[in-house]
This record gives sequence, C-alpha cells and structure tokens, in this order.
Amino acid sequence: DTMTSGSDATGMALMAFASVAKSGTAAQEKAKSTATTKAVTWLTKTALVKDHFEAWGEVDVNGTAYAAMGLAAAGQKNAAIQKWLVTRIAPTGGLVSAYSSGAADIFASAQGYIALLGSSYVSLIK
Repeated sequence: DTMTSGSDATGMALMAFASVAKSGTAAQEKAKSTATTKAVTWLTKTALVKDHFEAWGEVDVNGTAYAAMGLAAAGQKNAAIQKWLVTRIAPTGGLVSAYSSGAADIFASAQGYIALLGSSYVSLIK
C-alpha cells in the first residue's frame, strides 16, 4: 500500500532529520525529536524477525537498507539488520533482491553497501 508508512521512506526521513540536526528553532528541534522517536519505534516494531522488511509480499533488500541507514543516522544499533543483509550477498558480490534471480542486483547493492557498514548517507556528508 503506497499510502502507508514504508521502511525505505521512514529510513530516508530519519536521515533527513539527522542531516539537519541542531539547525532549527527549539520548537522545530522538538518536532524533529518527536518524529525521530516515532520513526525509530515504527521501524523496530515492524521489522520482520527484527532484521528485515518486506514489500509487495517479497523480502525488501532496498527498504531494509534504507531502514538500517535511518536507524544508524538516528544513533540506533542495527546489528541484526546488518547480519541479515550479509545473508543477501551473492556469491559473485553485490546484494540479491527478490527479483534478481539469485544474482547481484546493482540497485539494491548500491543502496545496501553503506547499510552493511553500519553507516548512513548522512555519514558521507559529515
């Protein structure tokens, strides 16, 4: 359902909040803090087996990577997600997605490598 929350969008929102930390008024910072807490809670409560997400009835490597990066940007540990992403590494390198027939998916790999490191896009700009 594209009208509900998703792991990828929530992860991106967390990275956006982290990238503008301490740049607003007191009211804006309070609103970001509240939204960050709610987003982290949503991700941790909706992760399947606490280590990955699904979309459209399939494992969602990309969404899981974005969730992991968002959690990292929010200062949350995500070792379980990192461990799950490792299980998605193809024998030839890269990450296997639900639709890549066992081969590395370039798009999922590009999004997932930073998450595998336990980092986020925010770390690239700091």
